[in-house]
Amino acid sequence: MKQCNTWTAFSKFISGLDIPEAIKEQEGNKKLQVDHQFYLDLFSMLSPAFPNVDQVVVERLSLAGYLYFRTTLLLDQQFDTVSDNTNTSSIKRMMLCMAYHERSIKELTQVFESNHPFWEEFDVIKKRYLEANMLEKKLSKEQQFFTEKLFEQLAEGKSGLSIASVLALCSVNNNFDTEKYWNARCCLFIPASSFLTILMILSRI
Repeated sequence: MKQCNTWTAFSKFISGLDIPEAIKEQEGNKKLQVDHQFYLDLFSMLSPAFPNVDQVVVERLSLAGYLYFRTTLLLDQQFDTVSDNTNTSSIKRMMLCMAYHERSIKELTQVFESNHPFWEEFDVIKKRYLEANMLEKKLSKEQQFFTEKLFEQLAEGKSGLSIASVLALCSVNNNFDTEKYWNARCCLFIPASSFLTILMILSRI
């Protein structure tokens, strides 16, 4: 498995942003590198199942995916502090969120043209992620009982970034592998510690 240099690319991106040094240090904290290891390594773990995808493309997608992950974290923080969204900290958080999102999309557009089918499916995944996020907050606030159906709904929605990663790799070179994509979607709900199971399933297809 060839390792992506996602954290290095992210750190370089952060260092070039016109933001206070304190925020750069906070966002590039080494502890986050450890805490976010799954998302930093996601494309490295998936790429062996897609040997025809060039490593340069994998690196670009990996950076885009990680930046999108960081975008969702900032948005979650913004939602949690929605009652106080005019203070300086909140404004800086939103500016950083926009920077992450813009660079993520820029990386994706280097791989997929604007009329590529990837974007349509990606929009569906984003919508389900947002719906799951809102549902999770609602259930937490109201302390509702989790049924199996609700859990599956949340699991699929909250797994959006992982699903989008497989979607991206399946979509490269206009050679969409439908069977591999749907098999991956079915097994992406398992814990990260069991990620090798995903690779085993994909490798058999």
